[in-house]
Amino acid sequence: AASPNAPTGKVVLTGLPEERRLNGARGEAFKTISDGRVVVRLEDGRELAFKTENLRPVKEPSPAKAATTASVACKFDLSRVLPHELTRISRIHDAAIEFHELCATSGESNMNWMLNNAIDGDDEFLKMLGVLSQEEAARLHMRINADKALRKLDDDPDLRASCWTTSV
Repeated sequence: AASPNAPTGKVVLTGLPEERRLNGARGEAFKTISDGRVVVRLEDGRELAFKTENLRPVKEPSPAKAATTASVACKFDLSRVLPHELTRISRIHDAAIEFHELCATSGESNMNWMLNNAIDGDDEFLKMLGVLSQEEAARLHMRINADKALRKLDDDPDLRASCWTTSV
């Protein structure tokens, strides 16, 4: 018997055990089976059945909004950036990657301590982090905070469902 609350159409999976690694996965709910679970065709092609409480409908944007979103493209023209700025951007990018990798081995609190000392102008910590100045250390700090915010967004199935409904 079909449940009156069973979602149909596009859904995002939520509230599942972490070891299944399915939270945040998207698919199309297309039928309800006899035990009340809903069969979902995941984006990878698998068809799996889930309880309705593990499915959250994905709201589709209005046709006008979808058309506007689909027609917008962000382009970054590197030819307009001065070579020394590209070098600085690249250095901060490389330092951010290294920072995140070292957090896993040295601990985030130790790495934040190093970064704060670099922002305060300690030459040894500037060198260890791969940046040349206090200003670059401050920009590295902003980049790391932005990375953390993006990671939180990526880990939140509700935000992922609402933010990534249209591909550009």
